Amino acid sequence: MATVIRSLGITGISGYPLAVEVAIIAGLQTTTIVGLGDSAIKEAKDRMEACTEELGYAYPTRKVVVNLSPSDIKKRGAYLDLPMLIGMLVESGQVRPRMSGWEEIAFVGGLSTTGNLVGFDGVLPMAIQARKLGWTHLIVPLDCADEASLVWTLPSSPAKVFPKLSLIWNNACTYHHTNEPVMPSRIKPKHRMGTTLMSSGMRRFFPTLLQR
Repeated sequence: MATVIRSLGITGISGYPLAVEVAIIAGLQTTTIVGLGDSAIKEAKDRMEACTEELGYAYPTRKVVVNLSPSDIKKRGAYLDLPMLIGMLVESGQVRPRMSGWEEIAFVGGLSTTGNLVGFDGVLPMAIQARKLGWTHLIVPLDCADEASLVWTLPSSPAKVFPKLSLIWNNACTYHHTNEPVMPSRIKPKHRMGTTLMSSGMRRFFPTLLQR
């Protein structure tokens, strides 16, 4: 069964929901990305492979198939690197989400070969669409934080580097008796903490999503 990561795409000036489906199947060690992606998207397999080794993970030795759904809409840009990498790590069993409802988190962002999250143009219409869909959380690169924060009713969690994602959720969370993560009251929106920026409307942070 494939791992499905929630994400967003952009066509013209409008955002739309997008699912990144990652399956690891029997076959030679190859990575195939389908769903009408442009050359920047197809090159993601090389960035993912280099980034995986840099972060200390193992790239799958079997065939990796990534489907970008809906498959009939052309997709341009490198903003799907992050959801593809997370999907691959979850599907290969190297990352085990520890929280319920993690599938409802949306991820967008590019990746460098060193594990840095790379910003991109067009996050605002994506955030607007996520709010219209009733989605609750959006993970974006730190460079996109200000733009994403304009949609103040949509909590967005910016991060600068991939390994910091789990640390961010650990350090910014407190817990009460229902085990629901809440944002510490002393932290105000737009306050910088390490490599994070609390966006406007940010009311809560998740506990550790990425656990090796």
